[in-house]
Amino acid sequence: STPLYYWPESARHSTRRTPGAVIQATTIATVLENRPIQPVGEVSDIAISLLIALLVTAACARLGPASAAAMTVVVLLAFSYVAMIWAFSRNLWVPVVGAVNAGVFAFGFTETVNYLLEGRERRRIRTLFKSYVNDAVIERILKSPADLSLKGERKQLAILFADIQIGRA
Repeated sequence: STPLYYWPESARHSTRRTPGAVIQATTIATVLENRPIQPVGEVSDIAISLLIALLVTAACARLGPASAAAMTVVVLLAFSYVAMIWAFSRNLWVPVVGAVNAGVFAFGFTETVNYLLEGRERRRIRTLFKSYVNDAVIERILKSPADLSLKGERKQLAILFADIQIGRA
């Protein structure tokens, strides 16, 4: 048996066998045309894994967690597709597992670091503003930092200055 030995005939019927003559003819054609699938070199494999890891790390650094996860999936699927195309059109075998593992590891590591650094930044902001503003204001700043603006606002206010002195009786 080979990986292409069985193939589904239809959804309702059982599987059919690939005729042995087809398998043998494909093997003979590959040998006669001298076009076996060759693996990429070890250096190329490492470079591809590093490139995938860098792309995923860049996505995690620039995007939020959900968007970074989606971008990681897109990058890994695109890489797997390109590796498949190279295998069948250029007779070049690119190991997929190492690069996919590098991408998944880069995603996990970068998102963990982002989470830890964000927690540290939140604690720093809370400590910095704790003695100056109310806790509700700090929570509002931490909840939506994009809404925070350092420019002033014009408002009409009424302020009462009173100097109350309690007299001695």
